[in-house]
Amino acid sequence: MLRAVLSVVLLGVVLTGVARANALKTCIAQVAEVDASNKRVFHSRMRDLIVREAPQFEELAGMYRDHQLALVDKRLRQLQYLLFTNPQQLSADETVSKLTNYDWNELDTARMAKVAPEYKALTERIAGLEARNNAHPDWPKLREFVAKDLSANTEFEALKAKLWTGRDAASAQLKSCRGG
Repeated sequence: MLRAVLSVVLLGVVLTGVARANALKTCIAQVAEVDASNKRVFHSRMRDLIVREAPQFEELAGMYRDHQLALVDKRLRQLQYLLFTNPQQLSADETVSKLTNYDWNELDTARMAKVAPEYKALTERIAGLEARNNAHPDWPKLREFVAKDLSANTEFEALKAKLWTGRDAASAQLKSCRGG
């Protein structure tokens, strides 16, 4: 009888621990999605600002935005994969910047490709977008425009400030995932 009671108590403790771990992973995944969404908004609005300020770059600005959005999606998928397969590879103790700055290697790529075939297609799409961006004859001019003109633009500064404010909010949300 005592063994049965101890077994039930132990099972309850184990299940509670598993539930907490799953809740933490879910919370961290939500934070990562909020951060990715924040980046998507930034890159979309940056494209719109470039087009408004320098309409001659409309096509290239759209290609650049698409490339950046695909990179955001790739990193989010990688993080989600690691979160549920190898969470010790992630640093979820401090900030979203640290959380999203994880190591990814060829073994991770191979494993991810086995469980998520769409990952390979996304990676190929990113390579294609990057090649198109780099081969575009206006690419050096756009980079110069962003570095010189756009970086001095108050609306661009406001966009960057919103990006960092969003990151700070996501970091606070990450801290709350751990009960902090």
